[in-house]
Amino acid sequence: MAKHRAPAQIEFAATVEKTWLHEAVDRTWKPLAVGAVLVTGTVLYQQHQASNRQAHIEEDWGRLTSEASFNMMFGSGPITVPSASVLSLLAEDLGDSSAGSWAKALEIGKFVEDVQFTEAERALGELSTRWPDHVLVTQALFPGGDGNPPVTLAQHIQDRSSQMTAWEEGHPLLFRNPEPPADAPRVRITTEKGDIVVALYHDRAPQHSENFLELCGESYYDGTRFHRVLPRTMIQGGDPNTVDGDPDTWGLGGPEKTIEAEIDPALRHYAGVLAAAKKSGDARSSGSQFYITTEANHGWNGTYTVFGVVVEGIEVAREIAAGAATGDRPDEPVILQSTEVL
Repeated sequence: MAKHRAPAQIEFAATVEKTWLHEAVDRTWKPLAVGAVLVTGTVLYQQHQASNRQAHIEEDWGRLTSEASFNMMFGSGPITVPSASVLSLLAEDLGDSSAGSWAKALEIGKFVEDVQFTEAERALGELSTRWPDHVLVTQALFPGGDGNPPVTLAQHIQDRSSQMTAWEEGHPLLFRNPEPPADAPRVRITTEKGDIVVALYHDRAPQHSENFLELCGESYYDGTRFHRVLPRTMIQGGDPNTVDGDPDTWGLGGPEKTIEAEIDPALRHYAGVLAAAKKSGDARSSGSQFYITTEANHGWNGTYTVFGVVVEGIEVAREIAAGAATGDRPDEPVILQSTEVL
């Protein structure tokens, strides 16, 4: 029987030798592949970061427009702007974003609208420091008046302030209360934040003035707290319950007696007035509780008795009013340490 041969082992030899290009590809394809992956990853990461930044920008502007109601259809609707204190907090929360800069700009505008030029200049200084390239800092956008060239916002605020000062000097009773009598009693209120000195209108509100002097002479207010604050508006104190009473009772305390209202139309709620608090719905004033306004609030005219005015230390009252609070209750109520009749 014929023997079968084992299958032949066939090998195919390369018919074309490797060129320099083949050799180069063999040597470099792995590094090139890795580089391509890195480049692709970098591009995708940058796109992702850009997308995140855009999302943050939209979120920031969404917060701003939710606080300030922009109703500008066809350019005729109003813009409703919240209080300056709300805008200040919003600018801090939004950080260095463009929305944050415009929140600060709206805060400045609110101060100008409310004729609070010192506060407007302070807020403009913050805008200039944090956003030095902001259009309201660098460009002259406001009419100079009398045919003069446009001016910057800083100059505009200074001009408005000077005009208002001149007007107030010419019409004093339109912008502030009459001066207390030369012999008006004065009281130094010493607090943890500093001293506040008030002069009393004993000629216009004699019962309230006499009652306040009597309580101060008895050290009645020593150790009480300013238990209620309205930011940029007022601080309220004089409740003995705040010394060691349950916080739920703060604002309810005081002597049993109340005082008949002594409302003088010439005494209005400008910044820095001393006035008597009263319970909601009561016609008579509290026997001890009082408040000091830190800014004007003419909505209270004719309702509460003004019986004094701050002659020193309004900045102390404003610092107390600016403290952190939950609602109108300060988180850390400032203590009224003592009173002294001068």
